[in-house]
Amino acid sequence: MQTSTHTQSERQVIGAAAVSTVSREQSDVKPGLHDPQQQTFRSVAGVATSESHIKFLFRIIGILLGLAQTIVARNSIGPDGRSYMEIARAYLGHDWRMTVNAHWSPLYSWLSAVMLGIVRPSWRWEYPTVHAMNFLIFLVAIAAFEFFWKGLPRSESGIPNLEFWVLGYAFFLWLTVAQLSLVNPDLCVATMVYFIMGLVMRVRNQGRTVTHIWLGGALAFGYFAKAILFPLAFVFLAVLVISRVNTKKIVLSSAIFLAIAAPQILRLSRAEGHITWSESGRLTLAWSNWDVPIRNWQGQPPGNGTPVHPTRQVYLHPAVFEFNGPIRASYPPWYDPTYWNEGLKFNFVPRVLVAHATHNAAQILVGFLQPKIWVLAMVTLLVLSTRASFMGIAAQWFLLVPALAAFSLYSLTFAEFRYMPAWEMLVWAALLSGLRMRRRAPRVVSWIAAGSAAIMLLASANGSRGQFAHGRHDDATPVYAIVEGLQHLRVQPGARVGAIGYDTDAHWAYLSRLSVVAEINADQTCEFWSANPKIQQEVLEKFRAAGASLLVAHVGGGMRPTSYAHPPDLASCTQPRTGWQKLSPSSDLVYFLH
Repeated sequence: MQTSTHTQSERQVIGAAAVSTVSREQSDVKPGLHDPQQQTFRSVAGVATSESHIKFLFRIIGILLGLAQTIVARNSIGPDGRSYMEIARAYLGHDWRMTVNAHWSPLYSWLSAVMLGIVRPSWRWEYPTVHAMNFLIFLVAIAAFEFFWKGLPRSESGIPNLEFWVLGYAFFLWLTVAQLSLVNPDLCVATMVYFIMGLVMRVRNQGRTVTHIWLGGALAFGYFAKAILFPLAFVFLAVLVISRVNTKKIVLSSAIFLAIAAPQILRLSRAEGHITWSESGRLTLAWSNWDVPIRNWQGQPPGNGTPVHPTRQVYLHPAVFEFNGPIRASYPPWYDPTYWNEGLKFNFVPRVLVAHATHNAAQILVGFLQPKIWVLAMVTLLVLSTRASFMGIAAQWFLLVPALAAFSLYSLTFAEFRYMPAWEMLVWAALLSGLRMRRRAPRVVSWIAAGSAAIMLLASANGSRGQFAHGRHDDATPVYAIVEGLQHLRVQPGARVGAIGYDTDAHWAYLSRLSVVAEINADQTCEFWSANPKIQQEVLEKFRAAGASLLVAHVGGGMRPTSYAHPPDLASCTQPRTGWQKLSPSSDLVYFLH
């Protein structure tokens, strides 16, 4: 038997060659795929065990934070959420004509209809039931995040696997938990973005036909979640084209996406009289740039078109608007804004649009600086290997392109924080997966990961603690007292009523199954109370002519109106005359017109 021996120097050369070969093999591993032979700063078995433990730990933390937020916000509601719930009610009542809505996307109403149909809650438990549904969506969002995060490309010189999951999960929870307090589709949007991006990464690496089929369906349901994901679907598909994915399979994903989305597009196009996938973008562009009022548009400012069937101003001072028409809802102007704004053709001024977009872009950028510990953390990591990190981050362009496209679209309209979490997560994913470290960096990264995660998780917990201690301004508990008062007075469901001082926040009408047909806005309410008896009587006649059988007047306190940053002080100006009575047990007032 022949044997061979080597000198120490020869063994070193052979070892170096072996390491070089392994490094080349590892560098050829496609991003997002698991390489069982890949070594980072710890053993493979140790990393796998730690990863499973850290995911289990963060799932528990996420569930606890989510439950706390769900409980504290169980009665919170906003005008948007009420509209989604009312569309769900139309589905449950088989009122199919009222389910066609070009402003509010359908997925959240579908889910709400299923939840409300299964639970069948009493009126007092409707809002908590939908918040419980939000918690279930949050559990799906956790799974979607893990699917997304697991598919991110990794490098041997990048952040170690354990710290990578700690940072990613902490950031996900910090961005997402607050969305549980909102009755709207934002959490659905985040879930779909994570799922879509996870599929995009796997398509880029694997190209399996079944993954393309899933991607087409996910793009369609993303559009159902929110209209902005319709144009962004083509951005995701463009990423695949640039990545040189098989063209036939991209066509397959596109065909499935359009086939599933087509019925909704045809439904809306038939209702609106022109081809459209949504009218919300056009409306929000006009509202945010051209000073077009969000409600009660009468054609102002000049040059923005002529309303086809607007709400009707039936009295000048105080302004009384009547909208008793084909929209059967608790508050028709916000149930279907596209109907009341038909005819809107805003006067396009590029200078105004650029100024607005620049301001919003700055606001989006500021969002990345919270919590501030992340600025220090990222700078510290970049210093470790600056050149390699920038090159690594640039390689994650497929994450950055959809995020930047979303930021660009939102900068044209409303750049609210609740719209941003999923897109911000894509940017942070690109940074974290693109960072490259020097050989002695892991200990520093461990401290940064632990500190940053602790701060974000504590910030989330503290937010819920503050809400438990001080309450929420959108808590609907005061509304329940109004509903009880109307029930004591035997006001029957289906009655047409007038509202004074509530604007879009007439949630009591939804819970009582009433329909507001005329209103005086909060900013005109004090003018009504200070008017002489003759004017007040004329105003009451206008409400009666609009079909209202009674009036409900907000006198301050309770839920803060969402239409104003600084609501008017209604309590100090309310001076009811004969005929008004307290709507006990609430502090608001009621006046019977018939």
